[in-house]
Order: sequence, then C-alpha cells, then structure tokens
Amino acid sequence: MRLARPLQGVLVVFSVVLTVVMLLLLVLKGSSTVAYARGSGSTSVETSALATQPFQSAPLLTGTGAYSSFLPLAFRFYPPPISFFDTFDDPACNGWSIHYFDRYEPDPPGPWVAYCDREKLSATTYGNNRVYSIKTTAAWNSWIYTAPVVLADPKNFTITVDGKSAQNYMWLSSWGVYFNANADRTQFYSVQIYQDGVPDLDTSPDYMVRRWIHFTGGAKDPNYELQHKKRCHLCQNGDFGWNRIIIRRVGDTVYVYAGDAFYPPAFNAPVAVFNMPEYTGSDYIGVGVFQGNFEWMNWDGNVPTFQIDNFYAWPVYKVR
Repeated sequence: MRLARPLQGVLVVFSVVLTVVMLLLLVLKGSSTVAYARGSGSTSVETSALATQPFQSAPLLTGTGAYSSFLPLAFRFYPPPISFFDTFDDPACNGWSIHYFDRYEPDPPGPWVAYCDREKLSATTYGNNRVYSIKTTAAWNSWIYTAPVVLADPKNFTITVDGKSAQNYMWLSSWGVYFNANADRTQFYSVQIYQDGVPDLDTSPDYMVRRWIHFTGGAKDPNYELQHKKRCHLCQNGDFGWNRIIIRRVGDTVYVYAGDAFYPPAFNAPVAVFNMPEYTGSDYIGVGVFQGNFEWMNWDGNVPTFQIDNFYAWPVYKVR
C-alpha cells in the first residue's frame, strides 16, 4: 500500500502529459502553408485541381506570352519531402498540363500546345517512347511550364531535366529549366540551351544562365545575365539530340551541369558555378521547364517546338 499511492500519482501525471502532446500533434497536423499566384492578361490556360498522389496530379501550367496570366494555386506541405522523377510515359503527362491546339486563340500570346506523345527522332520520323512535347506557335514569346512539385528547401536541392529541339532548326529558340520562382512567376532563375540558328551537326549549342527580375513572357524582360551565351562543348550538336541540364544548389552556391544526356562523363564537373544569394526565401519555391520561342510559326498542332524527358527534383513537396 505504501507503493501504490506514489505509483498512482506518476500514472496520473503521465496521462496528463500524454494528452497534452496528442492535442499539440492534432493542432500541428491541421496547419498548412498556403501560397497563390495571380495576374492579368489574355493568355488562355487550362485549370484543374491537383491530386495528392505522386505521378497522378492533375494539370497545372503557368504560361506567359506577350501578356501574362497566372493560375490560382494552393500549396500544402506534407513532410517528409520526396524525390520526384517523371519519365513521361503516361499519356496523361503525370500532372503536367495538357493543352490542346486551338489556332484561334488570341495572338498575342497565340496558340500553344502541351501534351505527352511520341518522341520526334527527325524531321519526318517519330519513335515509340512518350515524352512531354511542348510548344507555342506565335513568335517572340517565352513560356514557363510549371512542375507539379515545389521545392522543399529553396537553398538546397537538385533538379535534372533532359531536353531537345524537335524542329528542323532552332533559330535563337531555347529550352531549359527554371527554379526558385516566386508565386506569380515573375522572378526566378533559368538555365537555357540555345541552338543559335545552326542546324548542322558540327556546332555545339550555347547555354545561358539568367536571373529574371520581372518576367512577363518576353526575352527582353528585365533580367540579369549571370552567364552570357557560352558554348556547351559536351552537348549534342544540331537538333533531335538529347541534352541534359543539372542544377545543384547548396546554400547560395549553384552548380550548373550541361551535356549529352547519354554521355555520363559530361557531368563529372560543372560547366559553371555561381553565387546566387537572391530568391532564396520561403516564397521562391517554384520550379519547372522553360521555353524561349522565336519565329516559330508552325501551325500544325502535332509538331512540337521542343521536348523534355526524365524530369527529376529533390527534395520537393507535391503540390495540392
């Protein structure tokens, strides 16, 4: 009996503490972080809810042309972060936007297309593998295609994407990746690969690194060129060749890799290392792919301007 009362007191205290902890966990579970994007203009974009399961989210795209328009978004974070890898073998595009060709969409920004279909192997030949094929048909517009994930840590991450020009030539047009974007996609970094009007197989494409200060869809929007155009000597030459861009951010330092997607030694060392202290706050978590579209006026809705495959990002949260 002398031991029963103290033991009973300990159990009562433990029960109270356990109850308090459970209540705190319930409160924390119900909390969320919300961000949104909004803007104005005439760009026609497709909206849909976002699913919660990996590789099954519904379409979301932010497209910008000569005028810009942005989708309302709601981000909810679910720890722990995940790694996201997309091979685009699903006709539904695994959460990237699908937008069907409509030649009567207003210009600017003009008709645009986003879909998953066969890889374009040459000017006249298609393969069997599915990739994410994207383009705009009106000239002089740049577009960003938002990934179905956001960065878990804006100062520490890795992003990888394979891409290629799918035209006969890609005069001054570019494809690439953007990262550390704010909610309305007016500020972000981009790494782009340019063919520079050289359709032959003997000249390497260029690459460029930019910090966009106020992006609205034009190549001359306010931006700071961290890296002027420079030859990517380890990239595949000409069109229809897969090249890879890798971005690794560690604090304020960003390592940029670029080269032939099927030549692993190309990524043994970065092509450039930058100090990028801007756009590192909690609002700069957007990521996706970038297209610079110049004088591309092909009106066939089935012909892509460029294609991407094997998109990887870590650590990230699924957008919801």
